Amino acid sequence: MKIKFLFVIFVLTSLLLGFSSCSKNTLEDKLIGDWEQKSVGQIPDNVNVVWTFTASHSLYRTTQWPDSSKTDTAQWSAHSNFMKKNTLRIENLDEFNNGKYIIHRLTDFLEIQRTEFPDGSSGGAFKWHEFEKK
Repeated sequence: MKIKFLFVIFVLTSLLLGFSSCSKNTLEDKLIGDWEQKSVGQIPDNVNVVWTFTASHSLYRTTQWPDSSKTDTAQWSAHSNFMKKNTLRIENLDEFNNGKYIIHRLTDFLEIQRTEFPDGSSGGAFKWHEFEKK
């Protein structure tokens, strides 16, 4: 009886660990690529902004104006949470976008909400971004 109980515990633990590790890879795989930022009152009509998430965890934000463009670089990491919302951390982009984000939607559309600044504080950290996969 004791051996059956231990075997069941082992199988359940293995399944739980297996599912949580797979979801992280799926989360990262879904993020990798080019995402066109949609204006939520933040981007002028004649400006196009694309965020590119790479497999090496580099983030490139390319802003295109009618007569020029600029690319900023940063790092990103994604974290799967079994019982909570998945999160995205952006570092070294700029003071207006660095921090921890909750991922509200990740399909062909990405919706993220910043909930923490890089120092862990949350007062005034709210920022919302919407993207469409290119």
